[in-house]
Amino acid sequence: MSQKNMIPAMVRLALLMFALYAPALVSAANPTLQTMEGKLHTIQPDKIVVSDFPFPLTDNTPVYSAEGARLSVSALRRGMLVEVVYTYPGYAVQAINIK
Repeated sequence: MSQKNMIPAMVRLALLMFALYAPALVSAANPTLQTMEGKLHTIQPDKIVVSDFPFPLTDNTPVYSAEGARLSVSALRRGMLVEVVYTYPGYAVQAINIK
């Protein structure tokens, strides 16, 4: 392949790579809210594990009862069915709803 034909091929390759990776860059810049429901397996001072997925936890993480009352993190118990509301990417927990 001559050098003259090689440049357009490299430009096409660069455009293809950009098209493949651009959506990932956009989603990283614009986190979205996600939810996960499952059993609470582990409770530690800095994280919880729900259905084998670890989520960061702080004393200020909002926890809500099934009736919607605001609770403290200390109300969480192993084995509870919970819904974790978090941002993706990053897994920053926005709220924990006890089911």
